[in-house]
Amino acid sequence: MTGNKRKLAIVDLDGTLYDTKQLNYQAYKKAALSLGLEFDLTVQQFSDKCFGRSYKNFLPEILKYDELYIEKIHNLKVQYYPSMLQYAVENTALIDILFGLRQTYYLALVTTASKKNVQDILAYFGRLELFDMVITGNDVQLQKPAPEGYLKAMDKFNILPENTILFEDNDDCIKTAKELKMTVFKIIDM
Repeated sequence: MTGNKRKLAIVDLDGTLYDTKQLNYQAYKKAALSLGLEFDLTVQQFSDKCFGRSYKNFLPEILKYDELYIEKIHNLKVQYYPSMLQYAVENTALIDILFGLRQTYYLALVTTASKKNVQDILAYFGRLELFDMVITGNDVQLQKPAPEGYLKAMDKFNILPENTILFEDNDDCIKTAKELKMTVFKIIDM
């Protein structure tokens, strides 16, 4: 898909477009506790260990349970997520910027979050139509910080990295973007 736009803006979801620390924490905690498992992390501890990473990587570290429990916990978290969206906070300044960029930039959301969670949060905030493309953790073989999602977005719109900007909060993802020669805007403590 190409049009008259010659630039691309890629946006991360968790910690960038939305502050979802409390949301993800509450959903994972409820999932673990519903299985009778211990979940003694604070919101900050959870955030420090988990944000910007796939659940397949962080859940075994924080819960120390076998893979079967990890998948059960994650599946329950996805189930509980829509009922806890009131814990999410939208980055309204970034939303305003994105609306301003729409005239000259394609907009793509690239996240490690599941397709269902992304659809749920975008629908909750009325942002389903904001993006020209959404790439979730379900759409790639290698999740961020691997470059696959970024490259897919650039390829779809036939945009070079030097004509691509990224809004991101995760240092590992920022490093990947810099290696690709993208321009990066780091979101700090929205």
